[in-house]
Amino acid sequence: MGSTDRETLIRALAHGEFSKLVHIVAFNIAQGWSCDATMDIAQELHRRYVDFGEVPDSTLDFMDPHRR
Repeated sequence: MGSTDRETLIRALAHGEFSKLVHIVAFNIAQGWSCDATMDIAQELHRRYVDFGEVPDSTLDFMDPHRR
């Protein structure tokens, strides 16, 4: 998928473009940092899609272990 932003990633996950996803790491090379964005993305997917529409099983498999 190359360079992407948060919204593009969330849409791609909602459409099942990834399978067997384990972690999401955000990088900012210009500022010299990286962080684990797994929980943030999983919670946002849950907020947007689980209550309002269907998501692929592969995305649900990613989201389930990261629910609070």
